[in-house]
Amino acid sequence: MGTSSDAQAVNIIDIGSDALTVSNATATGDFSIQNGCNNVAAAGGTCTIQVTFTPTALGTRMGTLTITDTSAGSPRTVALSGIGGTATAALAPTGLTFASQQPNTTSPAQQVTLTNSGAIPLSIAHIDITGPFTETNQCGATLGAGQGCIIMVTFTPMTAGPATGSLSVTDGAADSPQSIPLNGTGGTPNLGLGVGPASSASATVTAGSDATYLLTVGGQGISGTASLTCTGAPTGASCGIAPTVMLSATTASTVNVGIKTTARSQLYRFPFLPLLWLSALAILAGLVYFGTASGHQRLKLRWSLVPLLALVCCACGGGSGSPNSGGGSGSNGTPAGTYQLVITAKSSSATQTLNLTLIVD
Repeated sequence: MGTSSDAQAVNIIDIGSDALTVSNATATGDFSIQNGCNNVAAAGGTCTIQVTFTPTALGTRMGTLTITDTSAGSPRTVALSGIGGTATAALAPTGLTFASQQPNTTSPAQQVTLTNSGAIPLSIAHIDITGPFTETNQCGATLGAGQGCIIMVTFTPMTAGPATGSLSVTDGAADSPQSIPLNGTGGTPNLGLGVGPASSASATVTAGSDATYLLTVGGQGISGTASLTCTGAPTGASCGIAPTVMLSATTASTVNVGIKTTARSQLYRFPFLPLLWLSALAILAGLVYFGTASGHQRLKLRWSLVPLLALVCCACGGGSGSPNSGGGSGSNGTPAGTYQLVITAKSSSATQTLNLTLIVD
C-alpha cells in the first residue's frame, strides 16, 4: 500500500483497412497510465498503453481503463483490479544481552531474526548497528512475504564496564525502522589463569607415579610476559612448570603442570620383641643363681645359658621380615594424603592464583 506496481501493458491493434486514431485514454481508481497511443497504422499496426497500480487502501481495488478512438464501437474499456497489501517487519528477540567479555576480544555471535509476515515482499533499505557491536546478515534487498532472514550480532568491548547499542532495520514496512536494544559488559582484564578445557583441577596418583594438569593463561585483556610458580608439593614430590609464558590479550595459551612423586619403601621390625625381654630376664635370673651356685652347678649353668645368649644376639640384630610377619612400617617417599598445590601467575600489572588438588594413595 502506497507503493507503485510494475506497469502492465494494454495493446491496441488496428485490424481494419484504415489507420486508427486514439483520441483519449483514461484510468479510474488506484490506477494510472502512460499513453503511448496516438495514430495506429492500418492492417495490423499496434500501440501500447502502460497501466500502473498504486493502492491507497488494503484489499481489492477496482478501476477502469477507457480508450476513445476512431473505430466503430468506441469507446472501449478494460477492467482493472489489484490488491492493496502491506509488508510487516518484526525483529526477534526484542533485545540482546551479552555476558561479560574481556576488552578487545569478540564474543560468540547471537542471532536475531527479521520476519516479514505481510502479504507482499518487504524491501530492505539498510541495516544499522551502534555501540561496540557488529552485525552480519543474509537478508538482501528484498524479503518475501512470509519469509525471514538471520542477522548475527557480536560484542567487542573496548573498555571495562557496561556497554549499550542498538540494531535497526530500515525497510518498506509502515512502522520502519524496526529497532532492538543491545547490552553487554566489558570485563576487568586479568591473566586468564584457569583449568584447561577437558581437564581437571584434581589428580589422584599412587606414590611413585606422576600427575599432569593442563592449564590455560592469557586471552583476558592483558598482554606481555607472566612468571609462573608452583608451591605446596608434599614431601618427596616436586612440581614442574614453565617459569615464564608470553601473554596474548585475545588468545589463551596452554601450560602443563607436572608433579613427580616418590615411591615409599617398607621396613619391618623384628616380630619377636617380647621374647627379647623374656630372654633378658631369664639371663638375669641365671646370673643371680650363678653367683650362689657351687662350682659343679656353675659349670652346668654356664652351658645352659648359651642358647639364651644366642637368642638375645639374634633378637638384638634382627633384620627385616616378610610383610606378613607383623609389626609396623616406615616411609621415606611421598606420604599418602590430600594436598593443595598453588599456581601463581604474575605480570607487571596483575597477580592471579589457582588451586590444584593432588591426592596420593
